[in-house]
Amino acid sequence: MQYYGFCRAAGQSGRACYAMNVKKLNNQSNVLVLIYTGAEALRLETLTQAQAVQEALAGIRPILGATPPQLKSSRITRWKNEIYTRGSYSFAAVGTKASDFDTLARPQGRLYFAGEHTNGMYRGTVHGAYLSGQRAATELMTALA
Repeated sequence: MQYYGFCRAAGQSGRACYAMNVKKLNNQSNVLVLIYTGAEALRLETLTQAQAVQEALAGIRPILGATPPQLKSSRITRWKNEIYTRGSYSFAAVGTKASDFDTLARPQGRLYFAGEHTNGMYRGTVHGAYLSGQRAATELMTALA
């Protein structure tokens, strides 16, 4: 997987703060994932699909060159409007220890915890949430056995 980071100049819009080329994961075609955060993410959620795609393409041209490969398709998620996430995921602040995620995952009596925030290796990701659900289910089944 290739990662790219961007730093926007003050007042500049239309650039993701984080981009991933996931071709190495699917071994078929280039798939570029752009992640926007903060005020820029909120602003982009107000745009149409076409407007947001045009801004994304403009933002990645400095990396891909003046004539990037032809876009085959696009998909935009609008996380702020997602009822279950409301646009958030965990953030590991400076000083966070790997053991902190284990602490968050530790059952409290009959209450078991799952979610991306309980998976230190894959925090902030869907697969981290999925794997933590499997872990919590296994813990619960073991406790009930």
